Amino acid sequence: MGKRNENIITVIDLGSAKTVVLAVETTEAGLRYRGHGIAPSAGTRRGVIVDLQSAGKSVAEAVARAGKGRADCMVVRNIPKSGKTPEDLLAYCHLSEADILAKAKAMVG
Repeated sequence: MGKRNENIITVIDLGSAKTVVLAVETTEAGLRYRGHGIAPSAGTRRGVIVDLQSAGKSVAEAVARAGKGRADCMVVRNIPKSGKTPEDLLAYCHLSEADILAKAKAMVG
């Protein structure tokens, strides 16, 4: 796995026509451009996300086109306001650590 850079800022603009991802790095001299990606938008209408799965895929595609990482989406419709542990939240959302690991493995091939 590559070195993690805590100084990267990623901006996502999810519009009705296109999704744009911009990545910059904060340095002592200011911001340094690291990449951008543009993909067609899906799942939005008049500034509102109407299909979370489609919108997530648009963001994932824009991230991939930026060339700075890989992204995919796993949609959760409801998240409880309280959960004592991460395992409680995963169980509520009908997800498991194995589900997330399998998705990550599929992304890296």
